[in-house]
Amino acid sequence: IDVKTGDAKPLTPEGVSGAVLSPDGSKDAVTGPDGNWAVWPLDGSGLRPIPGLDSKYGVAGWSPDGNSVCAVSVQGRERILTVYRVNTTTGKMEPWKQFGEALPAGANAYGALFSADGSAYAYGYVQTLSAAYVVKGVK
Repeated sequence: IDVKTGDAKPLTPEGVSGAVLSPDGSKDAVTGPDGNWAVWPLDGSGLRPIPGLDSKYGVAGWSPDGNSVCAVSVQGRERILTVYRVNTTTGKMEPWKQFGEALPAGANAYGALFSADGSAYAYGYVQTLSAAYVVKGVK
């Protein structure tokens, strides 16, 4: 909202969505019109694609220095959730943390979230405790 006029104005242009703000509040990790991840500086200087970070990933937060984002795969459920640090300028992706190593059989980790300073995190997991089977033709 414009403080002087009280008018609401969009944070990003049409076709750009997302609200994962950097720790200093100066930029936003967004998905561009092509579905790939990018950085939108809040000064309006223009969309900057993050090389190699496509729609197969979700952004869970930023590194404390604001130079990298924390990305996780959104391709199905896996028992262990790997979080990657992705440099927003170069696209260099490296494994950073894993969640779910101690989970019991049948459990899958998902949804990692991080505090702005990177000192705290949370993730969830789902576990299948039973299964039902339909058997036909047994006499």
